[in-house]
Amino acid sequence: MRTADVVRYAIALLAPPRCGVCGAACDAREPLCESCSAAINASPGRGVVGGVGAVAWAAPYEGVGQRALTALKFGGRVGLAGALGAATARAVGNPADAPIVVAVPASRRRLRARGFDPAALIAAAVAETLGLRCAQCLARTDNARQLGRRRAERLAGGPRIVARGAVPHRALLVDDVLTTGATLGACARALRAAGCELVAAAIFARALGQSE
Repeated sequence: MRTADVVRYAIALLAPPRCGVCGAACDAREPLCESCSAAINASPGRGVVGGVGAVAWAAPYEGVGQRALTALKFGGRVGLAGALGAATARAVGNPADAPIVVAVPASRRRLRARGFDPAALIAAAVAETLGLRCAQCLARTDNARQLGRRRAERLAGGPRIVARGAVPHRALLVDDVLTTGATLGACARALRAAGCELVAAAIFARALGQSE
């Protein structure tokens, strides 16, 4: 038995691993139990979002998918990001045009408050799963909070996104959740204005009740 396996087994005896979403027992190598993992991967989808283009999502923003994202974003369960990113990558499939993965940027205020960027963590896992490269070429120049704002307010006063440095010719935008599409649209516009020829998007969770 390898040393790493021995250590993992010893830790599991002292502190049995628990699912990051429901708290049930799970494999020490996985952040989710089999039930939650199956629920997250059960309902991937695809669609077209105005101002963005083709969008793939791993799960609806409800049930297990919503609880998993809440645990990551507000519970600090950063170990979940790999599983959520892998699920998002499976929803994308194998892109034929080998795009560069670009994370939707967080506001400086939210980044300071959390100490990490959920979308960037998910984007990194998407890139690793699909064998793609990441580029940090977008920045958010406002600190307005989208969470909790009404749909009309989000669309009318979307975030200010700018391109920094060279942008890829083909980009796969990655974000944690899609509601109105205001943030995603602002990112797509910034990329295209800087010379990006093709933009698609991959989201972990989509609020299916929202019309884009």
